[in-house]
Parts: sequence; C-alpha cells; structure tokens
Amino acid sequence: MSNVSTTVDAHEGSLVGAYQEAVIGRTMIRSPGDPPPTKQYAGARRVPLHWPGPGAPGDGEGDLDWLNAALLAFAPTRVDHLSPAAVSVITGYPAHIADTGRYGGGSNALRRSAPSGGAFYPGEIYLSWNGSLGLAAGLYHYDQVHHCLELLRTGDPAPHLAEALRHPVRQPNALLLTCRPWKNTQKYTTFSYQITATDIGVLAAQALTVFPSGRVHLSFDSARLDDLLALDSTVESVYAVVECGGPAAPSAAPLGAIEPGLTEHGLDVDREVLATVHTSALALHDACRAGGASTTERPAAAPAAVGTTADEPVRLPAPSALDLRAALPRRRSSGGMRPGLTLAQLSDVLAHAGRELATDPVHPDLRPLLWCAVSSVQGIAPGAYRYDPASHTLTATNSAATGGQMTQATDSLSGRLLNAGATIYAVAGCPPEQLDPLSYRLLLILTGAVVQRICLSGAAVGAATRPALSFVPTAVRTLLTLPPGHTTMVQVHLGTAGPCPGLLSVPAVDPVAAASWQERRHGH
Repeated sequence: MSNVSTTVDAHEGSLVGAYQEAVIGRTMIRSPGDPPPTKQYAGARRVPLHWPGPGAPGDGEGDLDWLNAALLAFAPTRVDHLSPAAVSVITGYPAHIADTGRYGGGSNALRRSAPSGGAFYPGEIYLSWNGSLGLAAGLYHYDQVHHCLELLRTGDPAPHLAEALRHPVRQPNALLLTCRPWKNTQKYTTFSYQITATDIGVLAAQALTVFPSGRVHLSFDSARLDDLLALDSTVESVYAVVECGGPAAPSAAPLGAIEPGLTEHGLDVDREVLATVHTSALALHDACRAGGASTTERPAAAPAAVGTTADEPVRLPAPSALDLRAALPRRRSSGGMRPGLTLAQLSDVLAHAGRELATDPVHPDLRPLLWCAVSSVQGIAPGAYRYDPASHTLTATNSAATGGQMTQATDSLSGRLLNAGATIYAVAGCPPEQLDPLSYRLLLILTGAVVQRICLSGAAVGAATRPALSFVPTAVRTLLTLPPGHTTMVQVHLGTAGPCPGLLSVPAVDPVAAASWQERRHGH
C-alpha cells in the first residue's frame, strides 16, 4: 500500500476541519475535458455477460440474469457508447436524427455517474463470488464498458472477506465498492473527495435496492481489502462492501494468488492529478485506509435540541409501498421542472428517504436528518419544515419562508430548476469538523444513500429530481432555521418533470459501439 506524506496536523478532528477550510469558496470549476476512462485489466480472463433489456433486475432464480441486470443498472451510459438506434429509444427522436452530436458527444452522459446522475462515475465494482450458477468462484472486476467480469483471483474469497469485515458475511456473495477519489479532481479540485465519497453512498443504496436482503458494511480493515484486490490504495480503495444474493454453492478451493499477467489501466489521470490534490484530502483518504477510528468508540458530538415554531406538525398521508427496484431504470437527473408536486408524492419520498439503511452499527449522529423547503406543493403551505420519520410528520421551522429566500439559498442552478415544488436537505446533526476521518467518510456515504433513495422514490411516484451540492450554507441555515451545530450536506430538488420526460429513462446500450469506443481509446 502506498503512503501519503502530508503537512496537515494528524489529529483527526483538525484534519476534517482542515479539509472543510480547503473547500470554502470553491467557486471555480475547471473544464472537465474528456472524462477519465473506466478501469480495465489487460490480460485478464473475461466472462462476458449478456445485455438484458430495459427493466428491473431479475429475482435471481436459476441463472445469472439477475446479476447481469444488476451490474448493468449501475453503469453510466456515455453518449458515445450508444448507437443511433439506442439514442432513438432513449430520447424518442427518429433514428436518422438521433446523433450523438446533439448531446455534446463523448463529454456528455445520459445516465451520468455523479450523485446527480445516479451511476458510479468515481467508483469501481468488484465481485466476491462463491461459485454458483456456473460462474467459477473467485474475485472479479466489473468492466462496465464491455459489460463483462475480469477474473482477478480464483477460489473462495469468503473467509478473507469475513476476516476483513471482522464477522461472517450472511449472504453468499458480495460487491466490493471502491472509490477513485481523484478521478474528477480536474473538474472539482479539492471538493472531489467529498463528491466521490458521497457518490459511493449513492451506489451502495442502489445496490441495496437491487439486493434488498443485503447489508452494507462501512467499517472494516480497508488495507486488507485493498491488498486482497491488489489495489494501488493511493488512487483507489474499498469504501463499502455490500452483501448480495445468489444460491449457496459447494465449498470452493482456497483463494489463489492474483492471476499472472494482469495489467491494470485507466488510472493514469488519477495519478497525474495527485500533485494538485490538497494535502488535507489526501490525508483523509489515507487515514481511513490506515484504520481510522471506530464510530462506536468515538461518537460524534450530540446534536443540539431542535427548535420549532408554534405551528402544529403536519401529518403526512400514509406512505405507499413503492417498488424502488422497478424505478431503477427510470432514475434520472432532471434538467427542468414544473409546478404540480402533490403532498402524497412528497410524503412517499420523505418516508423512503428517512428509512434506516441496512448497515453495520453506525452512531446515530452520523445518520443525516431531513429538512424540507416547500415552495409549491398541493396540500401544504409554503415554508421550511423538519421531517420526523418516527411520526411521519413535518414540523414548520420557518413558516414565513418565501420563494425569494429559497432562491437565494441556491447559488448555481439555472432558472429551469427554480420551479421545484420542494427541496429536501440532508443535514448532519453535528459539525463535520468535529468528526474523525472515518466518521466523516461514513457521513458522506450515508448522505449519498439518502440522495439515491430520494431520487428512486421520486422516480417511483412520477416526480422529477435533481440533487445539487452547490448552495449557500448561511442562506440555507437561515431558510431552514437550523439549530447550532447542524450542517447541510446536500440538497435535492423535487418537482414535476419538464420537457423530454423519456430522456435518460431506458438503459439501451449497444455493446458493439461500447467496445469500439474502448478500442479506439486504448488502441487495442
């Protein structure tokens, strides 16, 4: 494992504080250029997966269809991976005019990976497999461009995984979600660490939607898992492990060594930008890999009492039983919204977003709280509200909030998004700068999980959603009347879908076009 040398004070609390200071005033976003490629392993034995049609992943009975669909659901769909016919299916335009140039060519993505898009731009997926359903036991890397598995090690990984997690894995297989925290540094500079860790939470919540009986592990021996996958930990490290399904299998052979002749590529850009990464971000990433601190041994500061107005709590309609897995293909980031959001829609979204994620024990103070700024929702007065998941109620914290205040709280959204019926805020009940590095990373991941559940439940009820990390903290604090010590982490706008409601809704990928693009890029 690589070591990072920094000049930042090693005390955990001040380390997070140093990072928070480094991202203050982040107003300039560099041109992203051509997005860095996905990681691949030259020389690996590849297991092709077939391309299932649009729809929810299968239920895992009898074959690998459920795994095929589950993995494909995670992948961002780059415009230059699509044939004109696929673009036609997604956009509704006739095939003869559905050219990629209309969408900005290779720099645009129809199912973009950042938290606003819902796939896994800064992450990679590895599979720990037990040898069932005709797929040999081993550790695999998922190559999303070619939709195939690359074999890294043969044999049974479960004992090694259990030791790193410090307890047995309940499900027979697992996904190891790694983060490439510097992959979009060219675009977001120091803020990249916060964005990428949040995005891993988006991916983890999506994985639990595909595998509802699974469990997310967030606290483990990260260095051991990195070594298990032979990662260069400075640029890629395991941030989450998700238990997933599949039938049991006979005991496999012990896990073997890394397959001979493997050469990873696709991480050159990540390494090139290391010199530009702020030392506080490097140190945060490195501290978690070195073991960090346990959130149960070092809890966050207790949240302050939440003040309310004299208004009676608003009892929301009983939430519906939504099928979030069926909503996966419809999960997209809206570029425009219209009025028309109903209280029943808002109720359903809040109920699903506020449910506890199936994770390792996490200190309660790290679980994001939900606030809501209502602008135009049928059945409820405009204003700022705090959501209580236990009673499924909204309590007004600023009943005098105006549309102007809501607009001022957001600093970089076009007018197309200002018609949102409501904006949900994920709020930390403690100052992040008081957290140790691991607790801070867990807070970011849990925040990303909330984002994904808001967006999936929004898709399920027919609402448009758009997450955004760009807001004015002081204006949001005033708007929501947040108590001392509370910090806004992310906002998600909700409304009625604007034009092109079918855009981004169908994961139609042409494997020939995808392979052709990758071959052009890497010259093989």
